[in-house]
Amino acid sequence: MRLAGSAWLSLEAPISLASVIPGGNMNCLTRPDSTASATAVPDSGPLGPSHRAPFARAGLCSALAAALASLPTADASAQEPDRIEEIYVIATALSSGDLDPGRLPYAVQSFSAEDLDQPGYYSVVDLLRQRAGSITANDAQNNRLQPDIQFRGFTASPLLGLSQGVAIYQNGARINEVFGDTVNWDLLPTSSFESMNLVAGSNPVYGLNAIGGALTLRTKTGFSSEGGSLDLTAGSYGSRDIGFTQGGNNGNWGYFIAFESMEEDGWRDFSESEAANAYGSISWRAEKQELDLFLNIGDTSLRGNGAVPLDLLRADRTSVFTHPDATDNELTQVSVSYRYFFDAGTELSVSGFSRQLEVNSFNGDGTEFEECGEDDDDDDFDGMDSDTDMDGEDEDDEFEGFLCHDEDGPVQDLDGQLVAEDFNAINNRSRREQDSLGFTLQLLLNRDWGGVANQAVFGIDYFYGETDFSSSVEFSRLTEQRGTTLTGRFYADGFVTLQSELETFSVFASDAISISDRLTLTLSGRFNGTHVDNVDPSGLNPALEGSHHYERLNGGIGLQYDTSDRTAFYTSVQQSSRTPTPVELACSEPDAPCNLPNSFLADPPLDDVVARSFELGIRGSTEYLSAWRVGMFYTLSQNDILFQTTGGVSSSEGFFENAADTLRQGVELELAGGMERFSWYLNYSFLAATYDDPFVSSSPNNPAAEDGRLLVASGSDIPGLPDHNVKFGAATQALEWLTFGVDFRGASGVYLRGDEANVDAKTDEWFVTDLYAAVALGDHFRIEARVDNLFDEEYETFGLYGEADEVLEDVEDESGRFLGPAAPRFYWLTLSADW
Repeated sequence: MRLAGSAWLSLEAPISLASVIPGGNMNCLTRPDSTASATAVPDSGPLGPSHRAPFARAGLCSALAAALASLPTADASAQEPDRIEEIYVIATALSSGDLDPGRLPYAVQSFSAEDLDQPGYYSVVDLLRQRAGSITANDAQNNRLQPDIQFRGFTASPLLGLSQGVAIYQNGARINEVFGDTVNWDLLPTSSFESMNLVAGSNPVYGLNAIGGALTLRTKTGFSSEGGSLDLTAGSYGSRDIGFTQGGNNGNWGYFIAFESMEEDGWRDFSESEAANAYGSISWRAEKQELDLFLNIGDTSLRGNGAVPLDLLRADRTSVFTHPDATDNELTQVSVSYRYFFDAGTELSVSGFSRQLEVNSFNGDGTEFEECGEDDDDDDFDGMDSDTDMDGEDEDDEFEGFLCHDEDGPVQDLDGQLVAEDFNAINNRSRREQDSLGFTLQLLLNRDWGGVANQAVFGIDYFYGETDFSSSVEFSRLTEQRGTTLTGRFYADGFVTLQSELETFSVFASDAISISDRLTLTLSGRFNGTHVDNVDPSGLNPALEGSHHYERLNGGIGLQYDTSDRTAFYTSVQQSSRTPTPVELACSEPDAPCNLPNSFLADPPLDDVVARSFELGIRGSTEYLSAWRVGMFYTLSQNDILFQTTGGVSSSEGFFENAADTLRQGVELELAGGMERFSWYLNYSFLAATYDDPFVSSSPNNPAAEDGRLLVASGSDIPGLPDHNVKFGAATQALEWLTFGVDFRGASGVYLRGDEANVDAKTDEWFVTDLYAAVALGDHFRIEARVDNLFDEEYETFGLYGEADEVLEDVEDESGRFLGPAAPRFYWLTLSADW
């Protein structure tokens, strides 16, 4: 175990962009005679010798091999069938600096397998939320494997309903899910990964959805990870993790297998979860060829019970509002990567993948229906008059004692029967079967053209994905503990089916031009053509059906200038885009809101989101700092897609629309240093995330809203995003066999979701301390202990507005505020063996 802050890349030696680009091959540019290397900081320290990342063969290399894997998933926008929307061309193509991460014209954070090997880290998301710079997380679900992750204010989340803005790649395969670009962190266990890179900016190289950045993950092989390990972890609240790995090779053939499982009772009530993931790779190496075959299998069952009203939070922070909120995922993914080296400067790369994911969700909630006669404005129901006196009061309401819609009369079940008002809850069920496949073909040329060194990549991507979606709404009753019952009575209009097909074809090119020994210009561009078809197989909702097309050319330009051997200046201008996802298209009608993630009713057109980013910074190393960086960024997203809530007990009903342009700008400071027995890091970011246009926000559960609406002024803060975010850590090797360290994390408060106008108070700022220690027991065994939130701070990272009185009696707090409490003090103990 070692200090795992943002692992900085030293400028003392070049490394291949392959390490940060999806699909990038760490061995791609040169053959075994290459001497290029990189250092992950700290160079040396209390937790072991220098960690030399196996990034060799510098160059654009699989850099765009990355592009290679960009395998953009298409999300589409509504249009009349077969109508092509406008093609926008950006004059200049994008940049990448010199194509080794220490010289790229944007920020890159790199992490190793050892960084990921920490007590209590089941998924890569644990490292991101606890130690990565410019990363914040909120506890919308209160499950450690279901957080919303924000990078520079852009989201990567497992939850439908959020505007996703970070592209995720695993061995070149784009793993944002087909239906909503969501990210299932529970299917990314730490034990199978040898490296992780967080790349900033609206980089077109990474294809669709990379409007805020990209996260690239490379799994282990028998050539990168020989030997085996076994980790047994026990933690608070019934947490039990097991990890096993084994790998090896004979020079030509290699294998690697990993298994990881997690079980926990959860620190919140009714929050038990479990996850199991298996990974395997078979690899072949020859003089001029490399072949890797990867297999991932996952089976998880997660419970995340979300935010709670203030009355419950003050009484008991472990309590839940309504339950269960269950998500079950089953994954099978196969991917392959082949590389052929014609010579030291020419490489052909081919990669492909097939991914099948089934998601089943069950959400118990308070009913969305009203008791008949509760609204005095409803004098008749769907053409059926009720007797009233001259004052408009009911004299004989034949529907008294039953449930009604707000305006459209009594609710009926599947058999046409009225539903009694004591059915005060509903069970939302949904099922998504998502299949996707894709391939990338790429040619790398490392040549001098006209006496100028160039590292050029040309390639094509193809992606296809389909989703079969179905949902239902069951009438239910709340138990004394606010759970829901199974009744077998279903809402007649609550059945929805949707079949969606997405197809994206992309062409990309990039060139890193060495203008001089110190100055590198990188240009790149990418054309994406996306098509989506929505079909309702039941024929009950013809408004769901449509054919949507998008085409766009993105690009950018960047410069990297080495002012000295240890200092570099970088700047870039980039553009990327994302098309509306099927879930957004199927839930974009204000007059027919949906209840996420379970019902979709109509799909009027949505525009694609176009993000243009500017980045400027300086970085380097000194005698006392292994690495340092100071930078600023500016990203303007045009036609950003927002979820407009129209109600629901927890504001889950609503629709998507292109509400406004959004602006995210800020500054970042990153430092890392160390001595022989001591190492440390510091990440600080300031983020100003605002709406760039005035617009009207729908927020009926916000008490300040008039007729359920808020006027949002230009410059208002985007809810859920803190202005200030800081992470600091230090570790020391006190004895040859004893290492211990401390991490500090903190952030400023955030506005609640539903308070886009910033009329209510923010959550409180927070600051927590984590401690850890490792004891070596000989050469092959160790014990590691960790305490998260050492001082048991009570704080919240997320909030929204809801209707507590629909479920609770005698509600004292009438603010409508629901908050997501963060985890209390948590203990971890790990026993490890390696061989």
